Formats: sequence, structure tokens, C-alpha cells
Amino acid sequence: MSAQNNSTDTHTDTPIPNTPKPENYQLVAFEWVEKNALELNNRINEAIGRDEQELPIKAEELPVKESWSGVCSELKSAGIDNAEIVSDGITVKFTQKNAERE
Repeated sequence: MSAQNNSTDTHTDTPIPNTPKPENYQLVAFEWVEKNALELNNRINEAIGRDEQELPIKAEELPVKESWSGVCSELKSAGIDNAEIVSDGITVKFTQKNAERE
């Protein structure tokens, strides 16, 4: 009987080793923007050169959907304002502030 008790006691004292850790979506967002900022700036400049009003960033290009809010915040920190989440990704809308300041 005592062997059964020891086995039970040992089992209850052992922590569960494979507990999943929550994903740090802000870190995912930061890393994605860090990796893609130069390309995004180039795409934005090309789109402005074509007289477009916005640049869509499709879901397939982005990290997990839970990080999109963080991506928008990180884009703003990187100088890319007016990024908003849409159903199929993120859209960066261009403003006319600079053109109006002449």
C-alpha cells in the first residue's frame, strides 16, 4: 500500500512540463515590421508615384492575425502612419498633408 501512496504523491508533486506559453504578439509584430520596413517604404513610394491613395498589405504577407494590431502600432513607430486593419490584412492610407503645405 505504501508503494501506491508514494507513486501517487510523486505524481502530484511533478509539474506539467509541456504547458504552452502564450505567444508574444507584440514581439511578432515588432520583428515583422523590422524585417519588412524597407520594402514597405519602397512599395509606398511606388504606390504614391502611381498616384494611388493606399497600399494594401494582404493577410498572406503578414504574421498571425492576432499580431495585426501590434503591426499597425509598430508601423506607426517606424514612420508609416495611417495603417488600419481590414478584413483581408492591413491597409496603409496615404495623406495629402505634405502636398497641402506648399
